[in-house]
Parts: sequence; structure tokens; C-alpha cells
Amino acid sequence: MAGKKAVRRPGAAGNAKAARGKGKPFEKGNPHAWKSGQSGNPSGGSKAQTLSAAYRHALKELLTDGSGRTYADAVAETLCKNAVAGDVGAARELADRTEGRPKQTIDLSVEERRRELAERAVAALMADAGCERDEAVAELARLTPEIREWIH
Repeated sequence: MAGKKAVRRPGAAGNAKAARGKGKPFEKGNPHAWKSGQSGNPSGGSKAQTLSAAYRHALKELLTDGSGRTYADAVAETLCKNAVAGDVGAARELADRTEGRPKQTIDLSVEERRRELAERAVAALMADAGCERDEAVAELARLTPEIREWIH
């Protein structure tokens, strides 16, 4: 008996899988599977409060100094005073929040990118197939006819 393995039967004490129920949770007829059209998260989103939501809540609170102002009012006033005093970061923050961040330009020429990719494809085909440039261009043109327009 020393060489025999213990056989675990479903439902045997200590069998964790049996305690959880049958496998195949998405099998048709499983009473614990989601019903067709039923969401696993019907209210959507996380139930935890986000940091942004906590900030918004805190900024609406009144200051404890009795002035009747909110924390948002105090922060805005301090930011404005700092910007006027020469704080570039405060001035940038004010501009970004009131006027929006400036658009960033990206220098991208689609035609130049196509040419670059086509040239790489020609070079790769020449290296792999050991053919001349004209043969490589002709072969690629069979797959993508407009490639002739993209290469020099």
C-alpha cells in the first residue's frame, strides 16, 4: 500500500473544487452563470470614490474661517496671487485651466511615411529573395499596385 496514491472523489472532505461547485461556469444550464443579456456589473463603474471625486467634494466645502468662501475660492485666489507675483507654474496652470492647453503640432507627412515604408519593404525583399530592385518593386506592386507611386 505504500506505493498507492490516494484517490480524491468529488464531494470528499477537503476537496476545495467540490466545495466551489462544478467546473465550466459558462456551460449552458449552469444556474450560476450570467443569463443572456445580463450584465455582471449592472450599475457600471467602480463603487469606490475616485481621487478626482474626493477633490471635487473637498473643494465645495466651506472654509473654517467663517468667511463663507469655499476651498475652491481660496485655491483660485492663491493661484492668481502667485501668478501675479511671477510664479510661472501658477500662471501656466491658470492658462491651462481657463483657456485649455495649447495644441501640440506633430510634423508628420503621410506621403513621406509611405515612401519610407515602401523603400524598407523593397530593401527587405531584395535581401530575402536575393533579387534586383526592379524585380522587388514589381513583386510588391502585384500585392499593392499603388506602391509604384510611393517609391523614388
